[in-house]
Parts: sequence; structure tokens; C-alpha cells
Amino acid sequence: MTEAVPLAGCRMLIVEGNWLISCDLKRMLARHGAVVIGPVATIDGALNLLRQNKIDLAFIDVSPNDELVQLLVNELTYQKIPFAFMASHLIDVLPTHFSVVPIVEKPFDTSAVIAEAQRLHRGP
Repeated sequence: MTEAVPLAGCRMLIVEGNWLISCDLKRMLARHGAVVIGPVATIDGALNLLRQNKIDLAFIDVSPNDELVQLLVNELTYQKIPFAFMASHLIDVLPTHFSVVPIVEKPFDTSAVIAEAQRLHRGP
């Protein structure tokens, strides 16, 4: 019997400024069947990929200094694409209007990322 791949065919946008983290995340998600769009390091790059591809969900590296992240969040929300933030010590200083967005804490482990991706992919 063939084992089900939990994220088979799920198209995920990865926005991550750290090249090593983005490569690890891409490999991790691909091993679980995801089709990774990107990764990309900038919000402008993410917006371009979003316009050019069908995206099922997104993981966004976020810092409180990045005012452009709101543009990406607005576009994802408009297109009804679920997303989660990836953050480390920055969690405490995210603006309050982001409090409903799921956060995958860095450094992350495979099970936390995959569980959040599955939850986002299934929907509410």
C-alpha cells in the first residue's frame, strides 16, 4: 500500500530572507509533497510570484521593521490565500493586527512546519 503524502501538490510560497533557512524549508516541504514557489527573499519578489503563480498557502518571514509586509498580507487576504508568519524573537513586537496570524517559531522543527502547513491547507 502506498503511503499518503500529506502536502501532495500543495503550492506554497516561501518568503524568507535567510538563504540557508529558505533552502532547508524548501527541502523539508518538498519531501512532504509540496510544490514550493520560490523561495524569495523580498516582499516585491513575493508579490511578483503571487501574480505569476497559483498559490495555495504562504509562509512569510516577518520582522517588525518591514512595512512592506502589509502589502503582501493585504494581497494574500484579498486572494483568500492562507498564510503563516515565521519569526523568532520578533513575536513579542509584531503589530497587534497580526495577532490572529499563525506563527511558526524559529528555529523550527519539521513537525511544527508540516503541521501548520497541513492546517492551513485544510482550511478553517
